[in-house]
Amino acid sequence: MDEKIAYGRQLIDDAKQRSSQVSEAERKRALIIFNYSNGTARVAGDTPFFGYYWLQTANAKNAAEGTSQGLAPVNAEQILAWDPDAVLIGGAGQANLTVDQVLNNSAEGLDLSGLRAVKDKQVYSNELGMWSWFIPNPDAPLVANWLGKTLYPDEFSDVDLVKQVKEYYKKIYNFDLSDDQAQDILRGSTS
Repeated sequence: MDEKIAYGRQLIDDAKQRSSQVSEAERKRALIIFNYSNGTARVAGDTPFFGYYWLQTANAKNAAEGTSQGLAPVNAEQILAWDPDAVLIGGAGQANLTVDQVLNNSAEGLDLSGLRAVKDKQVYSNELGMWSWFIPNPDAPLVANWLGKTLYPDEFSDVDLVKQVKEYYKKIYNFDLSDDQAQDILRGSTS
């Protein structure tokens, strides 16, 4: 396990180093929506929580800064007031919300069409690998470069996410993913 843990830390450290090159003026304000139900979105607040950690790792500003909970319940009006540069949705299934629903304003009771992120098509999600990447799980180290490349493509231009996912699954699980399977996990991201 020590070798696998070290490999995961290496991926995270690489992403931190790349993201640290982003100037203060260029840092993105991002919002992670973990799930949505009945007019309420649960977002990564600024209390130490895994989503908050990933935003820090990527050198992104948390658009939900000032909330007092790790998973803060908010409505569309609050999200519109924050107006993040990017919206990140916490994995298929768990989120009960898709990128298409946000971009096409088709999620019942959640009109985010006025967001800068929606207008600029900066709304992202990924499918599930072993589990949602924004919470503690076996695939967690992969989110560091995915998030970095999603928010700061120039600093991550040489990162091939499909290749990285395939290598990770081979090293960690001894499982050979096809390019299509790796791309399915990364759906909605830039590879």
